[in-house]
Amino acid sequence: MSNWGLKRAHHRTWPQPAAPPAEAVTITPASKSAPAKRKPKVTA
Repeated sequence: MSNWGLKRAHHRTWPQPAAPPAEAVTITPASKSAPAKRKPKVTA
């Protein structure tokens, strides 16, 4: 006999979120990017 329809306890009850979405998600302002390192110009 197959136990295909049987669900174990950890599959039956999913974990619930600890905080409401408004408190769980934080949007921060964009950070300033680091300046690009350029190779010095070589003049002949």
